[in-house]
Amino acid sequence: MAELALRAGSEYCVARVVFKSLSAEGSTYPTLKVNLEARVTHPSGATIEAESLRGICSLGNEVIAEGEAKLPLNTWYSNYERQFELRFHLTDKALKLVENSLTGDYLKVKFTMTGVGQWTHSPGPTRRGQFDETPLEVELSRIDWVNKVLKPSGWGDYFFVAYPIPTLPAVPEYKDITKWLKEMWDKLALGDDRGVFPLAYDAVHRFYSEREQLTSRIAETNKAGVVKDLVEEIHRFANGGRHRPEERREKGGFEVNRQDAELIRGLTIHLASYIAHL
Repeated sequence: MAELALRAGSEYCVARVVFKSLSAEGSTYPTLKVNLEARVTHPSGATIEAESLRGICSLGNEVIAEGEAKLPLNTWYSNYERQFELRFHLTDKALKLVENSLTGDYLKVKFTMTGVGQWTHSPGPTRRGQFDETPLEVELSRIDWVNKVLKPSGWGDYFFVAYPIPTLPAVPEYKDITKWLKEMWDKLALGDDRGVFPLAYDAVHRFYSEREQLTSRIAETNKAGVVKDLVEEIHRFANGGRHRPEERREKGGFEVNRQDAELIRGLTIHLASYIAHL
């Protein structure tokens, strides 16, 4: 919700703006449609005729699109809500930024509105002025961003994977692993790609140090050998990612990005789930 003020000199009129929904359409010229509701809250009984409204759509400090309201705009009243719609053209750069920002379960977007209009409050005259630059922040789920924005815009296809946090044997060696698995999600959501790797390493190292005992539970010799190799390679990847490239010679360090962080997160969780069921 945001309070959008229309000012003329020292006088002003205020409308409460509430977010209702958003969606995108068109793969050739993708357009983001943001549905909003407005209701005049000050002074009571006033009406606003919004002549034009412009909007800026931002993710964090990055502007991803600029747009304007679909015309004509309805008259806004104080006794009930009126709907209006902001429209933004989504470039490939904007869609890529949305996709790269979906690191957590939710993503916050900001719509900054401004424009011109006039209001009437009987028995006074009609006043014409400008809307204050007003931000409206909205938090949407990752699923909504994908299903309502990326997919309708023709930006690839997606499927969602649930990562169950496994129940590991209640032994001291595994005491902190579940906590580390959960913390990896937080690091990735904050954009701390490098920070995912030390947590993954700590978890995988517990399995690595016991790989002989763990794989001895697998009856089939060939499979046991492959699983042992897999544990060692995941351990190597996790270890390299927690070190800087300048440490490459001694510790195998390398640069990491979001894809690397997502890969080690998935590998670590699936490895933990696999071992929990041995």
